[in-house]
Amino acid sequence: MAGVLSENAVIETIAEAKACGLSVQRVAGYGRTFDVGLVVEGKICQVIKSRQVIDPHYPNAVSVSLYLPRTEFADFLIYVAYPLSGSPTLYTVPRGVLSKDTIWSLESLEQYRDAWHVFKQPLVPGLTERPFTILNWQLQAVIKAAEEAALDVTLIRLKKQRPWPTFVQRRVIVGERKCAVYSCSRLSPNPTNPSHNFVFLRTPEDKWAEFQLCLVKDGPSECAIYVVPCEAIKKKTTVSLANPAFQPYKNNWKLLSAPISELAAITPIEWRQPNRVRRRKEVAEYLMKAKLQAQSKRQSAEPLPQRKEEELSLPDNYCYAGMKKVQIVSIGEVEDGRVEIGFSNGSVGSFSEEMAAGWTVGKEIEFSGSLGRLEVNLNNSLSIGMSLDEAKNRFPPLWVIYDHPKDFNAQIVVRVLFGMLSEPLPALLCDSLKEAREFVLSRGATVNLRRDPFDDPAIIEGWI
Repeated sequence: MAGVLSENAVIETIAEAKACGLSVQRVAGYGRTFDVGLVVEGKICQVIKSRQVIDPHYPNAVSVSLYLPRTEFADFLIYVAYPLSGSPTLYTVPRGVLSKDTIWSLESLEQYRDAWHVFKQPLVPGLTERPFTILNWQLQAVIKAAEEAALDVTLIRLKKQRPWPTFVQRRVIVGERKCAVYSCSRLSPNPTNPSHNFVFLRTPEDKWAEFQLCLVKDGPSECAIYVVPCEAIKKKTTVSLANPAFQPYKNNWKLLSAPISELAAITPIEWRQPNRVRRRKEVAEYLMKAKLQAQSKRQSAEPLPQRKEEELSLPDNYCYAGMKKVQIVSIGEVEDGRVEIGFSNGSVGSFSEEMAAGWTVGKEIEFSGSLGRLEVNLNNSLSIGMSLDEAKNRFPPLWVIYDHPKDFNAQIVVRVLFGMLSEPLPALLCDSLKEAREFVLSRGATVNLRRDPFDDPAIIEGWI
């Protein structure tokens, strides 16, 4: 349902229409608090508050929810769509193009954005008709499948007399058994993703239904219906469509005629902790790049084997963050040779202009640990074959703190690296980690890089 529309939004909508040379009158005493009636150039309009929606699977795909009024009042629907931040956008949508509550992408709505010109044009036949979708696609699929199984279907009428909806869309009686109708979304919309074969199951919202009819789409116009007794779903969970405990419910309309005692003996569907399978670690892109560059110069470059956890001697307050894949969502302006990059996980990092060259919004980046670690890894791959002076001119310094390394076994050591190249002598020899950190911070370093499992065991941490 639409939200409460502020008076300022109504005033701004009227002002924009008048700025386009349109005559506007407000319908006095119309309707409820969440919508407003206007007469624009003699055409009845309803102003409705809406909002932008972002799909978590597609962070760059933004849509707008469109609530369809339950009356036949308006010729046009003016949606005031609010983004997550910023000013709202007005969409003037003819009533004839909608028949139900829906969600449209910004691309689909572009033709209706600030489309005040439609009020100065002759009306196209059908543009202001009042169509309604009497039955949603889920209910239509249930009716078709039940009739094919020779079962009677009874629709449930709404008590309130209004043009739409006529019937309850999420409840139906099939073969004299009360059924709740749900569409089960897949964990991933990508058919190549293993989680595409998993779906969400929800518990019944009330005690009315005896069965849940769970619809899973197999294609644009195909779906499977799982006839599940409500007692079999004890809590919200996920389940594989290949699970032998779930497959017997697929299109099993015979369960509707099973006695209650038989249904009570069915084992509930519950999520279980799967056995963890250690996957073979893929070689990161930056390591492959470094290896290829080294081979082109007749050098060898192989990643060190991963050491056992007890050999790393990590402090208790340190942890290793595994490989992550994030998407670039924003790229700032270049300032002092640095570019601010925003990522889909909420992180924002500053990178050199040279390293950010070729990066675009939407590009996926895979890295280990922090954003600073990402820049270090890329710099390392680019520095192969350079002299120390060349690396100094090209890369920012990386300060590495060692705990009693082999060449200075009695002290804490700080070295400075440029890419993969370091100064021949340590930058500092000291007796404590605190003293080493104070020295590094005094040199302008601000980002702490937690150690990587591939690092030398003597390395405590790095700073950039």
